[in-house]
Amino acid sequence: ADNIGKISLNSSKKRAAGSGAGLGVGGQDRTKGRVGQLDARNLDLDAKAMLRQVVRERVDGFDFHGQRLRLCVSALESEDYALSTRLLDYWERAGVSAAADDCIAGALCKAVTRLVKPALACLYPRGMRRRFDPDAARAAKGSREEMRLVLRNAELRKLLNHLGPHLSFDLRALALVCRLLRGCLCLFKEGEGGDRNQADAFCGGVLETCVLPSLCLAPANPAASAEVWLVLRDL
Repeated sequence: ADNIGKISLNSSKKRAAGSGAGLGVGGQDRTKGRVGQLDARNLDLDAKAMLRQVVRERVDGFDFHGQRLRLCVSALESEDYALSTRLLDYWERAGVSAAADDCIAGALCKAVTRLVKPALACLYPRGMRRRFDPDAARAAKGSREEMRLVLRNAELRKLLNHLGPHLSFDLRALALVCRLLRGCLCLFKEGEGGDRNQADAFCGGVLETCVLPSLCLAPANPAASAEVWLVLRDL
């Protein structure tokens, strides 16, 4: 499977604008049907380019190819989180942070955004452009149920753990995660027992592994800093 997708064939050539090159007798196109020639020196070019981006140093016993990276991105985009987490776990066991690659970091941020959107719709019933209203969030229908689903969502936890400090790749996703944490703390602030304990554990883990490291790596942004501060204030 690692050898699939390494060769890209180009079956057509660009014509020179306004020239008669490639035209035969009677104006017939002689280039039609020609296939680009293969160059053996370029067969591994794509895999090596991806290898340099993701693996900064050689890891003995493991083989990293662009095919696996594209497969992981495709799995994240098609919401096949079981396959994507298997690939991410594979790289993690080898000591490689796959999210250091921009393509995988972007796909992970989009996947996290999709997973938290239903809960955010309940936390912000008047829309994300309005200020967060704790009373409206508590009164919204199904807000607590949606938040409980988030707390129990193992896929979201795994994706956030793999994303780690590279959540800084997408500041919009960083802001959405902060708003999710703030809503979680608000809904279960006066709760007791399992809900409050789960909320504290979830928010503390996400802050430690994703939000605070990402804030350190992100460019100076007062809006992102304010989102993080609002979460810390509610702890």
